[in-house]
Amino acid sequence: MNRRLIYILGILALIFFITSLIIFLNSNSDIKKKSPDQIGKNVDANVNIPSKKIVKIFFLTESSQFFRPEKFYLTIPDNKGEIYSEFLNLMFSETSKRIIPYPENLKLNSVYYVKSEKMIILDFQEDLLIDFPGGTRSEIEFIYFFVNNICYNFKEVEKVKFLIDGNEYKTISGHLDIQNAFFPDYKIIRDE
Repeated sequence: MNRRLIYILGILALIFFITSLIIFLNSNSDIKKKSPDQIGKNVDANVNIPSKKIVKIFFLTESSQFFRPEKFYLTIPDNKGEIYSEFLNLMFSETSKRIIPYPENLKLNSVYYVKSEKMIILDFQEDLLIDFPGGTRSEIEFIYFFVNNICYNFKEVEKVKFLIDGNEYKTISGHLDIQNAFFPDYKIIRDE
């Protein structure tokens, strides 16, 4: 191949990449800054599902180094896509006996279920990077609080990916690489 043909192919590849990136970023812009109650409105609304489901959410406690379960009734919304948002709302509920391993003002932009990948994508606001307390243990507890709880309760989900304001980041506070999705690690939970 001559140099001119290689040069033209390189320019075409660059144009394709930039166009794809613009389309991807624009597709996320209408989802940003929604509360968990507004997430998942356009997913598979024609599925008949029961109105309540018992779920277990694993929290840290002062008396254990493991995540311990609490049972909740999850009201199943008419739109199946909202079930993950409803579940996350339960995870964000607080009582005095639970230790919840995330910053106090944590806000979620959106939740996506990627059926072909069997993956949930959690897109947090950028404040996560600013307010995160730091440390390897804090990152592990934060990540697996979400990954283990979601994968345990929804068998169709095998892994969880974390984004911040729609972007991939290398790490939350410098310890764990969050560019790839995480599979559950049930060794740190006790299902009693």
